[in-house]
Amino acid sequence: MARGHHQERGQGRSNSIYQQVNGSLVHQSTGLAPRQEGEAEAWSAWIGDRITFGKWSLLPIVRYEDIETKANIAHNATPAQHAARNTNSLSKTTVGLGANYALNDQWTLLAGVHEGFAPPGNGVADGTKGEESINYEGGVRYRNGSFGLDAIAFLTDYQNATRPCMVANPCPDGSVDGSQQDGEKEVYGLEVGMFADLYSGGGITVPLRLAYTYTDGEYTRASDNGAVLKGDVIEYTPKHIGSLQVGVEADRGWRAYAALNYADSSYTHNRAGRSGVDDRFLKTDSLMTVNLVASYPLSEETEVYARVDNLFDEQEITHRGADGARGNAPRSYALGIRLNF
Repeated sequence: MARGHHQERGQGRSNSIYQQVNGSLVHQSTGLAPRQEGEAEAWSAWIGDRITFGKWSLLPIVRYEDIETKANIAHNATPAQHAARNTNSLSKTTVGLGANYALNDQWTLLAGVHEGFAPPGNGVADGTKGEESINYEGGVRYRNGSFGLDAIAFLTDYQNATRPCMVANPCPDGSVDGSQQDGEKEVYGLEVGMFADLYSGGGITVPLRLAYTYTDGEYTRASDNGAVLKGDVIEYTPKHIGSLQVGVEADRGWRAYAALNYADSSYTHNRAGRSGVDDRFLKTDSLMTVNLVASYPLSEETEVYARVDNLFDEQEITHRGADGARGNAPRSYALGIRLNF
């Protein structure tokens, strides 16, 4: 498969000034900034094949990407400024291999090694590399009727890690535009998934779904600008995330589910884990919410549904950006109709 993409972007910007008065933001003025323009062209192609023999199943894959970007520049720039603006051109070939081995009808071993790649943002200097990584995973899968279990360990080794710099989430050195390279980092953990029917009979089934992920990691090499140091924590990476869902499904078509979702607290800045750093305002809160959803078929093509998210209206800090702390979504309701053609 091959894919091409060409983009030309023109963007007008404005700067709005506010003053905080008695806890409220009061608008003072708005001024227009120079119009910005940028270009990007990308081509990619990949090929893969599933190979099976005996108890083995292999999936090798190769991907090629060619990307060229031109930096944003003021709309009224001179020809010399246009000629001098940053351009970057890079190409990358990545490979991967996944493998399954069936021990018997119920148990399967699985493993995989894949190269990862993410291009740098627009506006970087010529020769800037993208983010590169090697992703390892291995685990076991069990299936027996309506019961299933998956347990997969993973490790991602990032070389030349990059991140986008945004006003809502500035880079460690304070940049809010473009992208930044952050040295190297490792992320590792374990994913566990389970499903089963707690009851089945009389036209009613009670399914159970469980998903849990443990994630940890750290920066293993400092960035060139010193904003990230070896041993720093990785931002917005909760160690524990899980969900538990129980439902009732009827043969007549109606369904109802309740889901318990949990996300652990996490650091919001890489320096939070350093010795002597006061991290009270450099981390989020843990959050547990309950969601309800139900649906009822009116016909083979139509069903009505209703849902309630965050049933108990739990409110916690889930983000800390340049404009301060931000919370999760409050309790919300939805009622609708689905049409299947």
